[in-house]
Amino acid sequence: LLLPMENGNHFICFKTAGKRETVEYFYLLEDENWHKNVHKRAGTPIENINDTLSSIADESVMYVVKNGEELCGYFVRYEDKSNLVLEGFHIAKKYRVGIFFNLFWSFVKSKFEREFLIGIYYKNKDAIRHLSKQGFEYLKTIAEDNKEYYILTYKK
Repeated sequence: LLLPMENGNHFICFKTAGKRETVEYFYLLEDENWHKNVHKRAGTPIENINDTLSSIADESVMYVVKNGEELCGYFVRYEDKSNLVLEGFHIAKKYRVGIFFNLFWSFVKSKFEREFLIGIYYKNKDAIRHLSKQGFEYLKTIAEDNKEYYILTYKK
């Protein structure tokens, strides 16, 4: 999927087999505050990378969004018999702006044919607020490995 922007830039969304390389790229751009206070593992960059990769199912599909050759963000789609799940997403700090957010979520929503869920660590307040603005609704809170996660749903 290719979307041209008014300024002549072209953003493209495509599947990637390089899940580790993609997560590493984005996580190594983040500062210590993000790694220690926002990520659910609250570890070093390498610990957080490994933690995120361990929560992505082998059969999941990762999509990358690029602007030219620059990686802007990624998201992960998982489907089983009963649920469609956004297993995770990440947007590079420089692209955390309104116009890109709208573009990014249009890519995400285009890959989900029906209602889908996302679980997000309760301390990731910026992402939770952002998801709410994108139309996600709180469903419930669950505890896993002594951590709380909010389960949000997006209804098409």
